[in-house]
Amino acid sequence: MSDQTTVTITTALAGLMFLALVGFVIWKARQNRAMALSKTAPKVAGEDPLEGGARRPEDFEEPSDEDLEMMGDLLGEIE
Repeated sequence: MSDQTTVTITTALAGLMFLALVGFVIWKARQNRAMALSKTAPKVAGEDPLEGGARRPEDFEEPSDEDLEMMGDLLGEIE
């Protein structure tokens, strides 16, 4: 092979490798962006699992008199 043919083949292979790498980077960027968007998307009620719970759930059944007075004060009720 002549020197010019070798240079041409090497340049063509280098160009193809460059295009393949650019394509891979674009593909990976799109994949990462889609994954990030799915992780940060707003949750719809009932679709996301809730962990934990109240320490004393019975405290939330009925408000205490103190709680009712506080709510009345916040609403501006006059007794």
